[in-house]
Amino acid sequence: MNLNVDIHNDAYAQCYKSYLERSSQRDADKCCLQQKIPAELHKLQLGKDKPRFSILSIGAGDGFFDQEMLKIVLEKYLNAGDKQLQEVEILNAAVEPNPALLGQYKESIERSSDGSKGLSNQRSVKFDLKLMSFEGYAESKHDQNQYDLVHAIHSLYYVDIESTLKHCYHNELGEKGLIVCLLGDNSNLTALTSLILDKHRPECQRKPWSNPPANVISIAEKNSMKYEKVVVPFKVDITSVFDESSEEGRQMLDFFTHENNYRQTADQKELNEVLKMYREISTEDDNGKLIANGTHVLILISKNLQNHVIVNDV
Repeated sequence: MNLNVDIHNDAYAQCYKSYLERSSQRDADKCCLQQKIPAELHKLQLGKDKPRFSILSIGAGDGFFDQEMLKIVLEKYLNAGDKQLQEVEILNAAVEPNPALLGQYKESIERSSDGSKGLSNQRSVKFDLKLMSFEGYAESKHDQNQYDLVHAIHSLYYVDIESTLKHCYHNELGEKGLIVCLLGDNSNLTALTSLILDKHRPECQRKPWSNPPANVISIAEKNSMKYEKVVVPFKVDITSVFDESSEEGRQMLDFFTHENNYRQTADQKELNEVLKMYREISTEDDNGKLIANGTHVLILISKNLQNHVIVNDV
């Protein structure tokens, strides 16, 4: 995917926030993770007979999904296990190149530490937040093969998928471990928008959207990595995108196109085709809101999963 907007700045973080406020994406993703991850952790017995359970987050963003994954690991696995698992320490290492998002992450940790229901009060959790790209992290000096759980929640779009997966599988994941990838597929608004922009701008040589879930599965199969696939549907309210005076609509349009001030800078014919496509794929609900459907794919890669493909709808 071509990025004409800097994903490391405050503006992108705000566009992403506006999108999330009008989408059921996070709730759907969170529900899927809550349903699937605990069973895999119990199956693999991760952290068993070890002093520490270690997690690596790739593209941690504002820490929302790191906190959710920690809750799942704590409440559904470690605290539900035997006495040894209930006493292990937890390391949560997070790699994120956007300083604005990482700042929000740090603030969320501080709030959790101060609150009576914070994760830090339930168990000893050590956070190691790294302001850098994943490529920079992979090349840096650090302990190898130390992680029980590696997760990339909507972050593999911004890295080379094959080299990242192979690095995590061989250099970050322990002898037993689980890689969790959550990605959008070709049905999502960003992917559909990219097709139109590519058509109108052949001279820009935009990198085409290439169906990341299919790429992950192809790479896993090529490298004999065992995996499981789960399909996750969600909805997005795109009503404000059609309101030229809406700041929220501007931000959502910038998020879908990955460009700055797209409505003001785009060729009018291209913009009209993008908006026409949005109308065609959306339906009007009882409140007059225009709702578009999307699909995410959860892929679990492990050294201990049975070597077959399971496809489930959540």
